[in-house]
Amino acid sequence: MKIPFSFPTFFCLCLAMALLFSATASGYDALLVGAPGEDVHDIADAGAFSVLPNDDGSGLKPENASLWTQDVLEDGTESGDSFADAVASGDFNGDGYADVAIGIPREDWESYDGLETIEDAGAVNIIYGTVNGLTTEAHQFWTQRDINGAAAEAGDEFGEVLSVGDYNGDGLDDLAIGTPHEDISIAGTDHVSAGVVIILYGAMPVISGTHAQVISQANLGDIGFQPQSYDFFGNALSSGDFNKDGYADLAIGAPFEGADIGNVNGGGAVAILYGSASGLLTSTGQKWHQSLTGAGFTEANDHFGRELSSGDFNGDGCDDLAIGTPDEDIESVHGAGAVNILYCNSTDGGQSWQLTTANSQAFWQERLLDAEGNPLSASQEDDWFGLTLAAADLDADGSDDLLVAAPYDTHSGMDNSGAVFIMYGARNGFLDGRRSELLTQGTSAEQLLGKAIATGQFDSDQNIDVVVGAPGTTVSGQSGAGEVIFLRNSGISPPGTGRFPFYQPITPDDVAGITAEVADLFGASLTTLHEKADKGCGDIDMDGIPNDIDVEPLTVASSHCAADTGLIGIGDINDQVVCQTPNTAHNDASPPGTTIRNGGLLSILAPRVKLDGSVAAPFRVEKGGRLIINSKSPCAP
Repeated sequence: MKIPFSFPTFFCLCLAMALLFSATASGYDALLVGAPGEDVHDIADAGAFSVLPNDDGSGLKPENASLWTQDVLEDGTESGDSFADAVASGDFNGDGYADVAIGIPREDWESYDGLETIEDAGAVNIIYGTVNGLTTEAHQFWTQRDINGAAAEAGDEFGEVLSVGDYNGDGLDDLAIGTPHEDISIAGTDHVSAGVVIILYGAMPVISGTHAQVISQANLGDIGFQPQSYDFFGNALSSGDFNKDGYADLAIGAPFEGADIGNVNGGGAVAILYGSASGLLTSTGQKWHQSLTGAGFTEANDHFGRELSSGDFNGDGCDDLAIGTPDEDIESVHGAGAVNILYCNSTDGGQSWQLTTANSQAFWQERLLDAEGNPLSASQEDDWFGLTLAAADLDADGSDDLLVAAPYDTHSGMDNSGAVFIMYGARNGFLDGRRSELLTQGTSAEQLLGKAIATGQFDSDQNIDVVVGAPGTTVSGQSGAGEVIFLRNSGISPPGTGRFPFYQPITPDDVAGITAEVADLFGASLTTLHEKADKGCGDIDMDGIPNDIDVEPLTVASSHCAADTGLIGIGDINDQVVCQTPNTAHNDASPPGTTIRNGGLLSILAPRVKLDGSVAAPFRVEKGGRLIINSKSPCAP
C-alpha cells in the first residue's frame, strides 16, 4: 500500500538555546535531530542538533525543543565543522540515563606546536544525561590524539560514523567510531583512506580511553582482511548479538573493498567482530562479501556493506544482519540498489550460533509486494535503495521489521524526493517482502526522504513509532533547509497514517537566532534518547527461554524494601513492586505469567545482579520491553 505524506498540518520548530539541560528524563523516548549544515551566528555550516522532548508521552513536542551547538561545549563553533553529522545514543556510564555521542567529522585541530591547522581531522563530543536531561557537566571532547595507538591526519574525518553496543558485557554501553578516511601505513607502504574503527569503552563516571581499541584491517588478517587504499573500512557500523552469547558484536562495512575479494574493484565486504568479557575480538570473526552470502554475486562498484542494520527478523533471540548494497545494478538499471539479509543460525543444534548462508536473502524494489501481491515500486537508475536501514518491531509480533530507504528515488515526477519501504518480519519465519509498505513524500524534488531513520516509543500507546529525515526539503523557499516527519504508529493502522512534519522556524527565534536556511540539512541525522537506557530486550539472555533472576542483598533498607532483600519492579500495563530475599527464584515472589513487552519495565535495584539463565521463571522480556539494572537510581520502579 502506498502511503503518501499528505498530512496538512505543519509545526514550527521554535528552538531555545539550552545552556545546561534539555529533554528531561521523563521515562518516554525523546528524539535528537542533527542539522550539520546549520549556520550559527553567521558561521557557515557549523552544525547543530535539537532535542525534541516527550515529557508526558503524548508525542514529540517541538515547542519545547532545545538547541545545542558547540558554543555551549568545549571547542567553540567554527565554519564547516558539520557538528552532528553523525549522532548516537546509549548509557555510557551506567546511571540509567541516555547519553549522546555527536560526531564532528570536519573539525579542525591545531597541531601540538600550534604552528599549523590539521583540517577535517574530526572529533566526537559525548554529552551525559541526568534526571534533568542532557547537561554540559562532565561532557567530553574526543580526538584521535586522545587515544593511544590512534594517528591523526588532515582529512581523517574521525566521528563520521557511530554505533553503540555493550561489547564487553559490563552493563555499560561502549562507543564505536568509524574513521573510514584514515590512512594506514604497513611496512613503509601508505594505504590512503584504508579506514579504522576506534572503540571507547563505557566507564563510571564517564568514558575512559584506558582500554580503547584501534581496529584496522591490519588487525584482521586471521579472518582474511588486509588494508588497501580506498577500502573505507568503518564506513558503516552496526551493533548486535550475532552469536547469542549476550555480548554485543560489531559489523563493520568496507564498501570499497576489492583486493581481498578477488580483485573485484569496489565490490565491498563486511567484517563481523565478536564481543567478549575483554571487548571486541580481532583474532576470530567473519568476513562476508556478496558472493559468500548465497544470495547474489560480487560485482564491481556494488559497494556491499555501505549501510548495515542488525535486527531479530525471525524472533529467535539472535540478531540477524541487513546489508545495504545501494549501488547494485538490477538487470540494466544502474545503481538501483539492493539489500542482503544474513540470518543468525545454530550450527550444532542450539549450542553455538553465528551468521550463516542458511535462508539468506536479497531484496530489491520489485521484490517488495503489497497485500494484493503487486510490486510497490520499480527500480530506477541511481535510486540507491538500501542507502539507509533501520530495524524495529513495528507490529509487536516479537520479530523485528526492516525499514529500507531509497533517498534518491523519484516519485510523482519529483527527482530525488525519496522513499522508505517497510518489510515485516515473522516470528519463527523470515522476511519475505509480502505485506510491505511504501512511504513517500513526493511534494517536491530533492527532499531525500529517508536519509536518516529513527524508531522509538514517542507517545504513550506502547507502539514503536518511526521518524524519517528529509534533509533536502525546501522550507519557505530555502532549499535543503530540511525537515523530519514523525510517523505515529497506532498499532491498528500502519506507520504513516498519522504524520507530523517538523522543521526549523521560518522567522528568527529571539534567543537562538536560528532560521530555516539553505542547506541546513535538518534531519540529516537522527537518534532516539531512551530516557531510561535499555539494558536488554528479548528474553534476558536472548536464548528464546525465560530466565530467573537472583538478587544480591542490599546493605541498607530502601523506601520499598528492607535490608538484605533485593527490589524488583515488574511492569507491563500495571506496575508492581516485590521484595525478595537473595538467591530466591523470581517465581517465589511474582505472580505467574508476567510478560514485559512494548514499553513494559523490569527494573532491578541492587549492588550486584546475577542473571542465571534458568528456565523456570514466570516472566520474560520481549521485544519492546526494557530491562534496567541500576544500583544508583532512586528506588522507584
